[in-house]
Amino acid sequence: MSIDDSEFILFSWEAPSHVLSWLARPPGHSPEDVYPAHRTLLSEFGGITERGGEFEGQWLLNTSESLTLQEASHDATFVRDYEWAFDAVPGGIPIDLAAYYSISREANGNHTLCHRVNGDVLLFAPDHSFTHVVPLAGCPDYTFYRIDSAPGFVDWVEAVAKQWMDDVSNRGHS
Repeated sequence: MSIDDSEFILFSWEAPSHVLSWLARPPGHSPEDVYPAHRTLLSEFGGITERGGEFEGQWLLNTSESLTLQEASHDATFVRDYEWAFDAVPGGIPIDLAAYYSISREANGNHTLCHRVNGDVLLFAPDHSFTHVVPLAGCPDYTFYRIDSAPGFVDWVEAVAKQWMDDVSNRGHS
């Protein structure tokens, strides 16, 4: 399907009581500077730009783009705009911002980040009420977090997929 001269693929799945969907970019080639498992994923699935049938508690809620090549082109250097939040942290911002890139961005400015080499996943969340995260060691609240059940890229992708599969199962039997 085409929207404004851009190609997309619509994935949808049906349960007895509802339909869920992801509007995705087509697969393609990605640069060498993204985590290898993400590069493999992008060769088969171009990432999510919009969702239908969203539900509370899932990690794609209110995201602009997730897992897309376009989102992966944004490294974590935007965190420098929040450098003041790390004033009390010895040495300041505790990670190499260029070593991380965004795999998912929320409308409120929260970003899920992936390390280009080892696939480590961090959440930069200056605006959140999440209960599934813990602050990165030495970091103040509303900055960097680890996601309890998804320390790495593959874990994060599988957790997101499971959230959507479970919703079909749970609401499908209500």
